[in-house]
Amino acid sequence: QVLAKNGADVGTIIGTVLGAFASVTVLIGLTVLLLGMFRQGRIIGFVPYPVIGGLLSGTGLLVFLGAFRIVAGKSGLGETFYPLSTDQMLLLGMMVAIAFLMQALPKKIKHPLVIPGIIIGFVVVFYAILLVMKIDLETARLHGFLLKLPLVSATAVGDSAHPLVIDFAVMVDQWPSFLVMAVIVVLSTMINMAGLDLSADGEGNYDRDLKGIGAALMLSGLLGGFLGHTSVNRSLVHKEAGANSRLGGIWAAGLCLL
Repeated sequence: QVLAKNGADVGTIIGTVLGAFASVTVLIGLTVLLLGMFRQGRIIGFVPYPVIGGLLSGTGLLVFLGAFRIVAGKSGLGETFYPLSTDQMLLLGMMVAIAFLMQALPKKIKHPLVIPGIIIGFVVVFYAILLVMKIDLETARLHGFLLKLPLVSATAVGDSAHPLVIDFAVMVDQWPSFLVMAVIVVLSTMINMAGLDLSADGEGNYDRDLKGIGAALMLSGLLGGFLGHTSVNRSLVHKEAGANSRLGGIWAAGLCLL
C-alpha cells in the first residue's frame, strides 16, 4: 500500500513484496533455529492446555467453515443458506462421502496410499461422470464444481519493461510488522507442535523440531519461498493414513518440486 501510494510501478511493488517475504522467512527461520539450538523448546511447557485445545478447535472450525462456504457460497455464521440448490446438494454429498471415507478407511487399512487413493479416486470418478454426461469444463465450473480460473494479466512482470526492483527503505520501515509476524510464527509453531503431540498421544522432541523447522524456513527464504510451520491437520492425516516415517514428507516435497 505504501508503494502504491507513492506511485511505484508494478515491478517495484512485486519485487519489494517478494523480497520482504524472503527476508522475513530467513530471519524467522534463524530465530527458530537458534531457539532449538539453545534448547528453548521447553517454553511450550508454560502454555496451558486450554490454549492448545482452543487452537485445535479453532483450526477445525475454520476448516469446516471453509468447506461450508465452498458448498453454500456463504460463511455459515448467521447467514440464510436454505434451501440448498441441486448443485449445492451434490457438492455437499460428495464432500460428506470423501470425509466419511477419509475417516473410516484408514482405520481399516493401514497404508500410506489410502487417503491419496481416495482423493485420486474421486477425481477420476468426477471426470468420468463429466465425460459420460458430455459436460464440458466450463459448464462444470459455472455450476460451482470446479474452481474459477484467475484472469491472467497481460502485464509482464520481471521483463525488461517491468524489472523487479526491491525498495529496501520501505522494507526497513515495516520492521514493527515483521517483528509481530515473527512472534506469531514462533508461538504458532510451538503451540502446533504441542497440539500435535496432544492429539497423537506422543511426546515430541521440541528442540529437534525447532531446529528442523528453522533450517527449512531459512532454506525456503533463500530460494524465494514463504513462511510456514508445523501443520496439525495434515500431520494427523499423515499419521492416520499409516505413513509414520519421513518418506511422506519427502514424497510431498518431491511432488511440489515437480
